[in-house]
Amino acid sequence: MLNEGEVAVEAKARVRGGDLRPMTAFVEEFAPRRAIVVTAENDRRRVGGIDVMPYTEFLELLHGGTLLEC
Repeated sequence: MLNEGEVAVEAKARVRGGDLRPMTAFVEEFAPRRAIVVTAENDRRRVGGIDVMPYTEFLELLHGGTLLEC
């Protein structure tokens, strides 16, 4: 978790089928402001309130200090 628990982050090479179940359960229990699954895939998408994004974009947002603004 980043920013004192405001952002939950998980890394996966690819996101398929039930891969988001652990993050979904975490979000339900701890209610972070934002949930992100960082992946080696090229496309960004939002699945059930979870942002799935390429690691390159994640690193740009993290380095630029704008992770919570998106």
